[in-house]
Amino acid sequence: MTFIPATGGSISSLEVMDISESHDGMVAFATTNGLSLYDSGWATIQKEPWNYDTGLQDDFIQTIEFDDKNYLWLGFSAGVQKYDGISFTRVGKDEFFSTMNIHDILCDNNTIWIANGYSGLNHLSEGGWNWIRPFTEDGPGAYYITSMAKDHATGDIILTSRSHGIWKGVSDEEGIHFSPIPIDEEHYGKMTTVVDYPFGGVILFNKNIILHYSESAGFSRITDTTALGPGVIRINDVAVTEEGTFVIGTNNALWI
Repeated sequence: MTFIPATGGSISSLEVMDISESHDGMVAFATTNGLSLYDSGWATIQKEPWNYDTGLQDDFIQTIEFDDKNYLWLGFSAGVQKYDGISFTRVGKDEFFSTMNIHDILCDNNTIWIANGYSGLNHLSEGGWNWIRPFTEDGPGAYYITSMAKDHATGDIILTSRSHGIWKGVSDEEGIHFSPIPIDEEHYGKMTTVVDYPFGGVILFNKNIILHYSESAGFSRITDTTALGPGVIRINDVAVTEEGTFVIGTNNALWI
């Protein structure tokens, strides 16, 4: 199936920033031209200037994620919204999110993690928002968090950052404590993105290489641009299916 904008009943833009799937199989596409939803048919929601309170905040959506209640969380260049299938609710309208660029959203059971601006992380747990301050005793040593994923084997939260490496968040009775994960950046380069891996550990990648990381085995190489084929010079995105198939978006085709 090919999705072609402007053909009627299709995706609203080729510029897709993020994709998320609900528990009942609806697929949401965050695009630069609104929110596109696919579930046996297409629906697109765009900003309506007269519907400020309950409508979509902005047509340029940077990141999306379904939570365990099937609510869709949306991150923008300045703010966060939650969509219940009927209306949009602004999150932290008068607080920290309203002026900050949202880099990534991670829904971990009933906890919502948000990487925003240069302020590290915020998370919603048990009805309250908490700020995890960067460069504190238990916080990550990074201001700008670029992506987040959960290690299903350990329950740890793994972070990548713009300038300060990879971090691991471990929860215990006293809270969550972050520590760095050492990596040979001269050999692998700086890891810019982390994504989910269904079998434990996480997948890390940059424009040149894809790695698997686990607490027990460390880093192992999955593939790189030279192994994918001629004409591939950049890895754009990676996803792993529940069966373990890697789906790799590059500058020169989709590779499986």
